Amino acid sequence: MDRLICGDVGFGKTELAIRASARAVFNGCQVAVLAPTTILAQQHFDTFSARLSSYGIKIGLVSRAQTTSSIKQTLAALTSGKIDLIIGTHRLLTDDVKFNHLGLLIIDEEQRFGVKQKEKLRALKPSVHVLALSATPIPRTLNLAVSSLRDLSIILSPPVGRQAVKMIFSSRHEDIIKQAISHELDRHGQIFYLVPRVKDLPAAASVLKNIFPKLKIGIVHGQKSPQQVAATMRAFDNGELELLLATSIIENGLDLPNVNTLIVENTQKFGLADLYQLKGRVGRGLVQAYAYFLTTSKPTAVSEKRLEALAQTEELGGGLSLALRDLELRGAGAILGYQQHGQVSAVGLHLYGQMLADAIAEQRSGQQLPNIPEVRLTLPLEGRILPELVPAEEARINLYQRLASIREPSELLSTAQELIGRPLNEDKTDRLFKNLLTLLEIKLLAEVARLQEVTCWHQEQQGKFSIRFLETPAPELIERLTEFDDNWHKVESTWQAEHPLAAGAWIPWLKQSLKLLQN
Repeated sequence: MDRLICGDVGFGKTELAIRASARAVFNGCQVAVLAPTTILAQQHFDTFSARLSSYGIKIGLVSRAQTTSSIKQTLAALTSGKIDLIIGTHRLLTDDVKFNHLGLLIIDEEQRFGVKQKEKLRALKPSVHVLALSATPIPRTLNLAVSSLRDLSIILSPPVGRQAVKMIFSSRHEDIIKQAISHELDRHGQIFYLVPRVKDLPAAASVLKNIFPKLKIGIVHGQKSPQQVAATMRAFDNGELELLLATSIIENGLDLPNVNTLIVENTQKFGLADLYQLKGRVGRGLVQAYAYFLTTSKPTAVSEKRLEALAQTEELGGGLSLALRDLELRGAGAILGYQQHGQVSAVGLHLYGQMLADAIAEQRSGQQLPNIPEVRLTLPLEGRILPELVPAEEARINLYQRLASIREPSELLSTAQELIGRPLNEDKTDRLFKNLLTLLEIKLLAEVARLQEVTCWHQEQQGKFSIRFLETPAPELIERLTEFDDNWHKVESTWQAEHPLAAGAWIPWLKQSLKLLQN
């Protein structure tokens, strides 16, 4: 098994991991759970222990929060087979970690690990089953899944009663900070307050103390010792602290249902997946949660696109759509290498996916797929997508790419209307778009007929059409063509015929001619 579980934050990926772990251990295998941070590893250890210890499953923890002697004892027990399930951070990737019978590897928050790190554990045993969990998988991982090189399961249903987090985008000012914190304190909740860098923490703490002198604040960041971080997190979890001031160390996996307000400073300095993961740290219970994304300077064009993409994921279950958008923007990365993003945008995600699927099919079948020729069209019809129909240039390019990836003529109109979001009418904007669909349909018909070019010379209202085959056509195909219209005749290496151009009468005539040339 090599499966990616893609589900929104709080949708139950950890529950699946617990059940898969239990099944593997009951079948006589060891399980390794890889987590990106010490905090998340500790939380997983607590959760897995609470659920599985009563079944006699022995669970160990390896992270920088443990002492050297404790880690040594845990690893010795792992090697001898006395530990069934090991949970750890990158410490699990070191050479001194030896398994007795590893059967299942679970990678939580998969997007936080590099390719080399994930492949190192996989290489310990080629037959090990791999379960990757992520709300926003990196482009390379998602690409492997959507192209059938990995299995993909999607959790679409939220827990009963879960509400979408309301997002507020604003420039940073003290009034909005005061309002957000006061609202949460009034309902006896807790707050996450995030800054991008450790050096930003003192200034943020000073501002918070000026606004709320009696506010109980805890501070955590990656430069603190694991013991200090653990103590602060315990105090926050127990309700001894009202606000946790932190860097993105709290980004992944924390499950604190009483924390329902998130404030992020300098939002423009965070990545898109980072912001989405941070949003998932609140709203884990049944209470309406709020996420405030504050900027201190005018965002760059890239930052604005990032925030626009984030704003479109307010509904529950937006993680997969965000990851697909990330895949399209950043590219798919190297399938057999270590690069985690690439150049998909150059051809479009759908066309890229089709090309990759064809290559995979060839490898699996051992047979080369028939080559689809590129047809040159020169016809008296103008077709394009006007800015009045799709204002954003990037969206227009994406629409061209989506249409270019369609292989069935019958799908063109329905797909186009789905992408546009409405039926097409007869005004100039829609007419030019429908002309584009007509040209694409003719091109697809010509490709199936193995034509090299379809050309029309026209004088006033009469057109002279010419088609050129890639190879000598079968006699029965030519017989069909001339029976349909005996104007078709051979001129050197082409077949030509004249037809009136008025009112587009040539379009159905040409389509039918091309359909008759298909085997």
